[in-house]
Amino acid sequence: MILEFKNGGHKMRNFFKVSLTRILLAGFLVLLLQGQVLAGAEQFTCRVNLAGPAEDYSLVTLTDMDETPAFVSRQFILPTDKSREMLAVALMAIGTGNRVVVAVDLEDEAGDYPEISSIFLQERQALPIFFPSIDIDNIIAQ
Repeated sequence: MILEFKNGGHKMRNFFKVSLTRILLAGFLVLLLQGQVLAGAEQFTCRVNLAGPAEDYSLVTLTDMDETPAFVSRQFILPTDKSREMLAVALMAIGTGNRVVVAVDLEDEAGDYPEISSIFLQERQALPIFFPSIDIDNIIAQ
C-alpha cells in the first residue's frame, strides 16, 4: 500500500525543513550558552593521572594522549558550579581505565591553573584479539 499526499505532502516537507532549521539553531544556542563553543577552547583526549577536591576547588592532573602531547601531567581546575559532576567523571575514568575528552583553553590562565570547561568519559578502546597461528596438520602428524 502506497500513501500519497496530494496537498498535505508539500506542507509536511516545509514543516520538516523548518523544524530541522529550528533544531539546529536551538542546538547551537544551547552549546553557546553552556560555554561549549569558546573561541580559544580546544579538545584533548587525556588520561587522568590524579583527581580530587582541594581546599577551595577541585583539581585534576591530565596527560594528553596525542602522538605529540600538548601537556604531560598538567594540573587543571574544575569550575565550582560543575565540580562534583566533573570530579565524578574523572574518578570514573581512573577507576575504569578509560580516557576522557576535555575542552580547555590553554592560553587563558586567570589563576594558577587553566579551567576545564567540559569533560566527557570516552568509551574504552577494545584491545585487538591475538590468535597465534597453529599448524594443526603438524600437531596431528606427531
